[in-house]
Amino acid sequence: MGLIAGAGLPVQTAVNSRLRTKFGGNAFYAARYSFTSSTVLILILLAVTGIGFSMPWGDLSGEPFWIWAGGVCGIFYLTCTTILMPILGSVQTVIFPIVGQVITSLAIDHFGLFGSQVNSLTVTRLAGAVLVLAGAVIISLTKGPGVPGKSTAKPGAAGSPATKPEAAGSSAVLGIRPEAGQNSAMAPGLWLWRLLGVIVGFAQATQTAVNSRLGMILGVPLKATCVSFVVGTICIWIVCLVHRVRNGKPETVLGFSPWWMWTGGIYGVIYILVNIYLANRLGTGMTVLIMLTGIISGGVILENFGVLGVNRRPVTLLKVGCVLMMLAGLAMIRLL
Repeated sequence: MGLIAGAGLPVQTAVNSRLRTKFGGNAFYAARYSFTSSTVLILILLAVTGIGFSMPWGDLSGEPFWIWAGGVCGIFYLTCTTILMPILGSVQTVIFPIVGQVITSLAIDHFGLFGSQVNSLTVTRLAGAVLVLAGAVIISLTKGPGVPGKSTAKPGAAGSPATKPEAAGSSAVLGIRPEAGQNSAMAPGLWLWRLLGVIVGFAQATQTAVNSRLGMILGVPLKATCVSFVVGTICIWIVCLVHRVRNGKPETVLGFSPWWMWTGGIYGVIYILVNIYLANRLGTGMTVLIMLTGIISGGVILENFGVLGVNRRPVTLLKVGCVLMMLAGLAMIRLL
Protein backbone atom coordinates (compact mmCIF):
# COMPACT_ATOMS: atom_id res chain seq x y z
CA MET A 1 0.00 0.00 0.00
CA GLY A 2 2.76 2.40 0.94
CA LEU A 3 4.77 1.78 -2.20
CA ILE A 4 1.70 2.27 -4.41
CA ALA A 5 0.58 5.42 -2.57
CA GLY A 6 4.09 6.83 -2.73
CA ALA A 7 4.33 6.06 -6.44
CA GLY A 8 1.19 8.13 -6.97
CA LEU A 9 2.87 11.29 -5.67
CA PRO A 10 5.04 11.87 -8.79
CA VAL A 11 1.84 11.43 -10.82
CA GLN A 12 0.21 14.15 -8.75
CA THR A 13 3.23 16.37 -9.35
CA ALA A 14 2.96 15.93 -13.12
CA VAL A 15 -0.81 16.47 -13.05
CA ASN A 16 -0.49 19.64 -10.97
CA SER A 17 2.20 20.87 -13.34
CA ARG A 18 -0.29 20.77 -16.20
CA LEU A 19 -2.96 22.36 -14.01
CA ARG A 20 -0.57 25.18 -13.14
CA THR A 21 -0.52 26.32 -16.77
CA LYS A 22 -4.28 26.84 -16.53
CA PHE A 23 -3.71 29.42 -13.81
CA GLY A 24 -1.12 31.44 -15.67
CA GLY A 25 1.81 29.57 -14.12
CA ASN A 26 0.74 30.25 -10.50
CA ALA A 27 1.58 27.24 -8.32
CA PHE A 28 -0.41 28.49 -5.33
CA TYR A 29 -3.70 28.65 -7.22
CA ALA A 30 -3.10 25.18 -8.64
CA ALA A 31 -2.42 23.92 -5.11
CA ARG A 32 -5.60 25.62 -3.91
CA TYR A 33 -7.65 23.67 -6.41
CA SER A 34 -5.84 20.44 -5.50
CA PHE A 35 -6.36 20.90 -1.74
CA THR A 36 -9.97 22.02 -2.15
CA SER A 37 -10.89 19.12 -4.46
CA SER A 38 -9.26 16.69 -2.00
CA THR A 39 -11.37 18.08 0.83
CA VAL A 40 -14.56 17.81 -1.20
CA LEU A 41 -13.70 14.23 -2.17
CA ILE A 42 -13.11 13.25 1.46
CA LEU A 43 -16.40 14.82 2.56
CA ILE A 44 -18.20 12.82 -0.13
CA LEU A 45 -16.47 9.60 1.03
CA LEU A 46 -17.45 10.30 4.64
CA ALA A 47 -21.07 10.70 3.56
CA VAL A 48 -21.18 7.72 1.16
CA THR A 49 -19.47 5.28 3.54
CA GLY A 50 -21.77 6.25 6.39
CA ILE A 51 -18.86 7.26 8.62
CA GLY A 52 -20.35 10.70 9.03
CA PHE A 53 -18.88 14.00 10.10
CA SER A 54 -19.08 13.78 13.88
CA MET A 55 -15.87 14.54 15.78
CA PRO A 56 -14.94 13.72 19.39
CA TRP A 57 -14.34 17.37 20.23
CA GLY A 58 -13.98 16.55 23.89
CA ASP A 59 -11.03 14.26 23.20
CA LEU A 60 -9.49 16.67 20.72
CA SER A 61 -9.71 19.62 23.13
CA GLY A 62 -7.43 17.81 25.55
CA GLU A 63 -4.74 17.22 22.93
CA PRO A 64 -1.72 19.51 22.37
CA PHE A 65 -1.99 22.24 19.73
CA TRP A 66 0.27 20.41 17.29
CA ILE A 67 -2.47 17.87 16.62
CA TRP A 68 -3.79 20.29 13.97
CA ALA A 69 -0.41 20.89 12.32
CA GLY A 70 -0.56 18.21 9.62
CA GLY A 71 -2.16 20.46 7.02
CA VAL A 72 0.13 23.35 7.95
CA CYS A 73 3.17 21.14 7.31
CA GLY A 74 1.83 20.40 3.84
CA ILE A 75 1.53 24.09 2.99
CA PHE A 76 4.96 24.77 4.50
CA TYR A 77 6.44 22.15 2.16
CA LEU A 78 4.79 23.71 -0.89
CA THR A 79 5.83 27.27 -0.03
CA CYS A 80 9.44 26.42 0.81
CA THR A 81 10.05 24.28 -2.26
CA THR A 82 8.68 27.16 -4.34
CA ILE A 83 11.35 29.39 -2.80
CA LEU A 84 14.18 26.84 -2.96
CA MET A 85 13.75 25.59 -6.52
CA PRO A 86 15.21 28.64 -8.33
CA ILE A 87 17.99 28.93 -5.73
CA LEU A 88 19.17 25.33 -5.36
CA GLY A 89 17.88 23.73 -8.55
CA SER A 90 15.72 20.63 -8.81
CA VAL A 91 18.33 18.06 -7.72
CA GLN A 92 19.24 19.69 -4.42
CA THR A 93 15.61 20.59 -3.75
CA VAL A 94 14.89 16.85 -3.82
CA ILE A 95 17.95 15.63 -1.93
CA PHE A 96 17.98 17.89 1.13
CA PRO A 97 14.32 17.29 2.11
CA ILE A 98 15.02 13.54 1.78
CA VAL A 99 17.87 13.92 4.29
CA GLY A 100 15.54 15.77 6.65
CA GLN A 101 12.82 13.14 6.26
CA VAL A 102 15.08 10.20 7.06
CA ILE A 103 16.73 11.87 10.07
CA THR A 104 13.48 13.15 11.55
CA SER A 105 11.50 9.95 11.04
CA LEU A 106 14.14 7.86 12.83
CA ALA A 107 14.33 10.42 15.66
CA ILE A 108 10.53 10.40 16.04
CA ASP A 109 10.54 6.62 16.35
CA HIS A 110 13.55 6.51 18.70
CA PHE A 111 12.21 9.10 21.15
CA GLY A 112 8.50 8.41 20.67
CA LEU A 113 7.77 12.01 19.65
CA PHE A 114 4.23 13.21 18.86
CA GLY A 115 2.76 10.24 20.69
CA SER A 116 4.48 7.71 18.44
CA GLN A 117 5.39 4.25 19.64
CA VAL A 118 9.03 4.03 20.72
CA ASN A 119 11.16 2.04 18.27
CA SER A 120 14.77 2.40 19.33
CA LEU A 121 17.42 3.12 16.74
CA THR A 122 19.73 0.15 16.24
CA VAL A 123 22.77 -0.35 14.07
CA THR A 124 20.69 -2.45 11.67
CA ARG A 125 17.95 0.19 11.38
CA LEU A 126 20.56 2.89 10.85
CA ALA A 127 22.29 0.83 8.14
CA GLY A 128 18.93 0.23 6.43
CA ALA A 129 18.15 3.95 6.51
CA VAL A 130 21.56 4.71 4.98
CA LEU A 131 20.79 2.30 2.11
CA VAL A 132 17.43 3.96 1.46
CA LEU A 133 19.00 7.42 1.61
CA ALA A 134 21.91 6.41 -0.64
CA GLY A 135 19.59 4.93 -3.26
CA ALA A 136 17.44 8.08 -3.29
CA VAL A 137 20.44 10.41 -3.57
CA ILE A 138 22.11 8.41 -6.38
CA ILE A 139 18.89 8.35 -8.42
CA SER A 140 18.40 12.07 -7.84
CA LEU A 141 21.93 12.78 -9.05
CA THR A 142 21.66 10.47 -12.05
CA LYS A 143 21.32 12.45 -15.24
CA GLY A 144 20.60 11.14 -18.66
CA PRO A 145 19.42 12.40 -22.04
CA GLY A 146 15.78 13.37 -21.74
CA VAL A 147 13.29 13.60 -24.56
CA PRO A 148 9.95 15.42 -24.44
CA GLY A 149 7.23 13.43 -22.74
CA LYS A 150 3.93 12.47 -24.25
CA SER A 151 0.93 14.67 -23.69
CA THR A 152 -2.69 14.63 -24.60
CA ALA A 153 -2.62 18.39 -25.11
CA LYS A 154 -3.21 19.49 -28.69
CA PRO A 155 -0.12 20.99 -30.34
CA GLY A 156 -0.22 24.73 -30.26
CA ALA A 157 -3.10 24.87 -27.76
CA ALA A 158 -2.81 27.57 -25.16
CA GLY A 159 -0.86 26.30 -22.18
CA SER A 160 0.08 23.07 -23.95
CA PRO A 161 3.61 21.67 -23.72
CA ALA A 162 4.14 22.87 -27.29
CA THR A 163 3.99 26.47 -26.13
CA LYS A 164 4.87 26.15 -22.46
CA PRO A 165 7.58 23.54 -21.78
CA GLU A 166 7.24 21.90 -18.41
CA ALA A 167 9.87 20.79 -15.98
CA ALA A 168 9.88 17.15 -14.95
CA GLY A 169 10.07 15.52 -11.56
CA SER A 170 9.74 17.45 -8.33
CA SER A 171 10.04 20.83 -10.05
CA ALA A 172 6.98 20.24 -12.22
CA VAL A 173 4.44 21.25 -9.62
CA LEU A 174 6.32 24.48 -9.01
CA GLY A 175 6.57 25.46 -12.65
CA ILE A 176 10.30 26.16 -12.48
CA ARG A 177 12.81 24.74 -14.91
CA PRO A 178 14.93 21.93 -13.42
CA GLU A 179 18.25 23.62 -14.00
CA ALA A 180 17.23 26.94 -12.50
CA GLY A 181 19.60 28.18 -9.88
CA GLN A 182 22.36 25.70 -10.69
CA ASN A 183 24.81 28.48 -11.54
CA SER A 184 24.42 29.97 -8.08
CA ALA A 185 26.04 26.98 -6.38
CA MET A 186 28.83 29.12 -4.92
CA ALA A 187 26.61 31.99 -3.77
CA PRO A 188 27.26 33.18 -0.19
CA GLY A 189 24.88 31.75 2.37
CA LEU A 190 23.82 28.90 0.10
CA TRP A 191 24.11 26.44 2.97
CA LEU A 192 21.39 28.37 4.81
CA TRP A 193 19.04 27.57 1.93
CA ARG A 194 20.18 23.95 2.01
CA LEU A 195 19.44 23.91 5.73
CA LEU A 196 15.93 25.16 4.93
CA GLY A 197 15.62 22.21 2.54
CA VAL A 198 16.47 19.83 5.39
CA ILE A 199 13.87 21.59 7.58
CA VAL A 200 11.31 21.01 4.82
CA GLY A 201 12.08 17.30 5.22
CA PHE A 202 11.55 17.70 8.97
CA ALA A 203 8.08 19.07 8.22
CA GLN A 204 7.22 16.17 5.91
CA ALA A 205 8.14 13.54 8.50
CA THR A 206 6.39 15.54 11.23
CA GLN A 207 3.22 15.61 9.13
CA THR A 208 3.22 11.81 9.03
CA ALA A 209 3.63 11.53 12.82
CA VAL A 210 1.05 14.22 13.62
CA ASN A 211 -1.55 12.75 11.27
CA SER A 212 -0.86 9.31 12.72
CA ARG A 213 -1.62 10.62 16.22
CA LEU A 214 -4.77 12.31 14.94
CA GLY A 215 -5.85 9.04 13.35
CA MET A 216 -5.42 7.23 16.67
CA ILE A 217 -7.60 9.79 18.46
CA LEU A 218 -10.36 9.81 15.88
CA GLY A 219 -10.19 6.06 15.32
CA VAL A 220 -10.92 6.48 11.61
CA PRO A 221 -8.07 7.31 9.20
CA LEU A 222 -10.49 8.95 6.76
CA LYS A 223 -11.59 11.48 9.38
CA ALA A 224 -7.98 12.29 10.23
CA THR A 225 -7.30 12.77 6.52
CA CYS A 226 -10.28 15.13 6.35
CA VAL A 227 -8.99 17.25 9.25
CA SER A 228 -5.54 17.50 7.66
CA PHE A 229 -6.92 18.64 4.31
CA VAL A 230 -9.43 21.06 5.82
CA VAL A 231 -6.64 22.79 7.76
CA GLY A 232 -4.40 22.78 4.68
CA THR A 233 -7.20 24.12 2.47
CA ILE A 234 -7.87 27.00 4.86
CA CYS A 235 -4.15 27.85 4.86
CA ILE A 236 -3.76 27.78 1.09
CA TRP A 237 -6.87 29.95 0.61
CA ILE A 238 -5.32 32.50 2.96
CA VAL A 239 -2.03 32.35 1.02
CA CYS A 240 -3.87 32.87 -2.27
CA LEU A 241 -5.83 35.78 -0.81
CA VAL A 242 -2.64 37.50 0.32
CA HIS A 243 -1.06 36.79 -3.05
CA ARG A 244 -4.04 38.28 -4.87
CA VAL A 245 -4.01 41.42 -2.73
CA ARG A 246 -0.30 41.93 -3.41
CA ASN A 247 -0.08 40.80 -7.04
CA GLY A 248 -3.61 40.80 -8.43
CA LYS A 249 -5.60 37.92 -9.87
CA PRO A 250 -3.59 35.54 -12.09
CA GLU A 251 -4.66 35.26 -15.70
CA THR A 252 -6.55 32.08 -16.53
CA VAL A 253 -5.24 30.52 -19.74
CA LEU A 254 -7.86 29.37 -22.23
CA GLY A 255 -7.37 26.38 -24.47
CA PHE A 256 -7.33 22.60 -24.45
CA SER A 257 -7.59 21.01 -20.98
CA PRO A 258 -6.95 17.26 -20.68
CA TRP A 259 -9.32 15.59 -18.24
CA TRP A 260 -6.51 14.17 -16.11
CA MET A 261 -5.18 17.55 -15.09
CA TRP A 262 -8.10 17.88 -12.64
CA THR A 263 -7.34 14.60 -10.81
CA GLY A 264 -4.47 15.75 -8.58
CA GLY A 265 -6.65 15.88 -5.47
CA ILE A 266 -7.36 12.13 -5.73
CA TYR A 267 -3.67 11.22 -5.41
CA GLY A 268 -3.28 13.58 -2.47
CA VAL A 269 -6.13 11.90 -0.58
CA ILE A 270 -4.70 8.42 -1.20
CA TYR A 271 -1.22 9.50 -0.10
CA ILE A 272 -2.30 11.07 3.21
CA LEU A 273 -4.86 8.35 3.97
CA VAL A 274 -2.34 5.54 3.51
CA ASN A 275 0.24 7.55 5.45
CA ILE A 276 -2.07 7.71 8.47
CA TYR A 277 -3.11 4.06 8.17
CA LEU A 278 0.45 2.72 7.96
CA ALA A 279 2.06 5.02 10.52
CA ASN A 280 -0.19 3.57 13.24
CA ARG A 281 0.94 0.06 12.30
CA LEU A 282 4.54 0.36 11.15
CA GLY A 283 5.77 3.48 12.91
CA THR A 284 6.68 6.86 11.48
CA GLY A 285 10.21 5.90 10.40
CA MET A 286 9.22 2.81 8.45
CA THR A 287 6.24 4.57 6.85
CA VAL A 288 8.34 7.53 5.69
CA LEU A 289 10.99 5.24 4.19
CA ILE A 290 8.39 3.08 2.41
CA MET A 291 6.70 6.15 0.97
CA LEU A 292 10.08 7.56 -0.06
CA THR A 293 10.91 4.32 -1.90
CA GLY A 294 7.50 4.44 -3.62
CA ILE A 295 8.00 8.08 -4.63
CA ILE A 296 11.43 7.41 -6.15
CA SER A 297 10.20 4.23 -7.90
CA GLY A 298 7.12 5.98 -9.25
CA GLY A 299 9.23 8.83 -10.57
CA VAL A 300 11.54 6.39 -12.35
CA ILE A 301 8.57 4.61 -13.97
CA LEU A 302 6.92 7.90 -14.97
CA GLU A 303 10.12 9.13 -16.61
CA ASN A 304 10.67 5.80 -18.36
CA PHE A 305 7.37 6.07 -20.26
CA GLY A 306 7.38 9.87 -20.53
CA VAL A 307 3.66 10.24 -19.85
CA LEU A 308 1.71 13.26 -18.56
CA GLY A 309 4.22 15.65 -20.13
CA VAL A 310 7.19 14.35 -18.11
CA ASN A 311 10.51 14.30 -19.97
CA ARG A 312 11.30 10.71 -20.96
CA ARG A 313 14.41 9.17 -19.41
CA PRO A 314 14.62 5.38 -19.91
CA VAL A 315 15.24 3.13 -16.92
CA THR A 316 18.88 2.13 -16.50
CA LEU A 317 20.53 -0.68 -14.58
CA LEU A 318 21.86 1.93 -12.14
CA LYS A 319 18.33 3.13 -11.36
CA VAL A 320 17.07 -0.43 -10.95
CA GLY A 321 19.99 -1.19 -8.65
CA CYS A 322 19.24 1.89 -6.55
CA VAL A 323 15.58 0.91 -6.15
CA LEU A 324 16.65 -2.60 -5.10
CA MET A 325 19.09 -1.01 -2.65
CA MET A 326 16.24 1.00 -1.12
CA LEU A 327 14.04 -2.10 -0.85
CA ALA A 328 16.93 -3.95 0.83
CA GLY A 329 17.23 -1.11 3.32
CA LEU A 330 13.51 -1.33 4.11
CA ALA A 331 13.83 -5.09 4.65
CA MET A 332 16.72 -4.55 7.07
CA ILE A 333 14.72 -2.04 9.11
CA ARG A 334 11.55 -4.10 9.24
CA LEU A 335 12.73 -7.71 9.37
CA LEU A 336 16.13 -7.76 11.08
